[in-house]
Amino acid sequence: MTGNKSLLLNFVKEKGPTVTFGDNSRGSTKGYGTLSNGSITFTKVAYVEGLMHNLLSISQLCDLGFYVIFREIDCLITDKQFHTVLSGFIKDNVYVINMNDKSSEKESICFISEDSEKKNWLWHKRLSHLNFKTLNALSNKELVVGLPKISFSKEKLCAACEKGKLTKSSFKTKQCFSISTPLQMLHMDLCGPVSTPSLGGKRLS
Repeated sequence: MTGNKSLLLNFVKEKGPTVTFGDNSRGSTKGYGTLSNGSITFTKVAYVEGLMHNLLSISQLCDLGFYVIFREIDCLITDKQFHTVLSGFIKDNVYVINMNDKSSEKESICFISEDSEKKNWLWHKRLSHLNFKTLNALSNKELVVGLPKISFSKEKLCAACEKGKLTKSSFKTKQCFSISTPLQMLHMDLCGPVSTPSLGGKRLS
C-alpha cells in the first residue's frame, strides 16, 4: 500500500477497508493501481489516504511466489529461480527498499558486495589487523559483541600488513678487507656469539 497516488499506474478508484496507523489514526483506502520499477511489477496496490510510507506485505509477496530473505544488514526478494528482483538495507531497525532504483540485478549485487567489503576491512582494522580466517571463526561462534555474522573475505592485500611483515635482508659475508690503510675507522659487531648461556638457557648470537 502507498499514500502517494502518483506512483500508481492504471489507477482504479474503489472504496476499500479503513487502515489503522501506528499512532492509532486512520486512513481510508481510496482505490488500487499497479506499481512497477521496470524489473518487477505489483498489481492491486492499495492507495491509502494519509499513509506517510510505502509498505510491502511479506505474506502477499510469498503468496505471489516470491522468496523474502532477511539478514542482519540487508534483505533480498527473489523469484522462484532465486534471482534477486529487489534488495534493501536496514535503517533504524526497518528494512528499506528503493522501488525507484531501476538498476539491474548485477548492479544491486555489486552494491551489496561493496558494503560487505567495507565491513570486512573495517573489522580487520578494528581488531588490530586480525587475519580473515580468525575473523570468520569469531563471527561464526559469535565471540565478539557487535561483529556482524557475514563471510569475511580478502579481496586485496592490506598495505599496513604488508609493511609490518617486511624483513631486512642480512648482511652478506665480505670476501675482502674493508680497510686499505692503517688506522682507518672500521664499524663492526664485536658481540657474539656468546659462549655463556643466560639463566633461561639462551645464547646471544
